[in-house]
Amino acid sequence: MSVTPINTRVSRIAAVIAVAIGAVGARAADPENCLSCHRYKGMATIDPQTQRLRLFYIDPSFHELGLGPHARLRCTDCHDRSAVGGAAKS
Repeated sequence: MSVTPINTRVSRIAAVIAVAIGAVGARAADPENCLSCHRYKGMATIDPQTQRLRLFYIDPSFHELGLGPHARLRCTDCHDRSAVGGAAKS
């Protein structure tokens, strides 16, 4: 059995920690860049048919902390990208 110098072991441990932290960050990434607009509480429109206010705000902390479906799914898993207003896919 060979003895590994302490600097090599520390470097390996640091690399494992960096990869683990990077993996958490990758899950919280927003590859579709939806939160660049949807993070603002004022993101809304008036529905022309019902005349009701429709909010399109997504709390960034849900996404960043891995809470709720907006952290586990890509936005376009449920919402049609071509409908900028966020109309759900049927």
